[in-house]
Amino acid sequence: MQLQPVDHSIILELEIDASEVVITDSEKWGYVVNFLYLPLDHNDLKAHNQELKRFGIGNESALIMGDKGNFYPLLKRKIEKSWDRLFDDYALSAIRQGTIWEIRKEQVVKVIQGGKHHE
Repeated sequence: MQLQPVDHSIILELEIDASEVVITDSEKWGYVVNFLYLPLDHNDLKAHNQELKRFGIGNESALIMGDKGNFYPLLKRKIEKSWDRLFDDYALSAIRQGTIWEIRKEQVVKVIQGGKHHE
């Protein structure tokens, strides 16, 4: 999969040693980056959502980002602890993404600017 260039966009093609890339499940990363509970599977997510409903919590991220976590510290800790599973060996989706710490100039192979290629 490659991003498609659109007006005012810049896409960098990089050549990076595999040892410098952290591979994650895209869906698992989405839960963590959005301050949501990272489930083990569909049944775990369903049980968690039922728990939120029991407590009348409609916006789960408010447990982390807002003051709701002060009133539900066990739920807040449960969510935060679930993030430890990000690198565990199970998948929620077939989509993988790579994350790198930095981009060095020598790693840039191609720059695509709004549809124009620059080598």
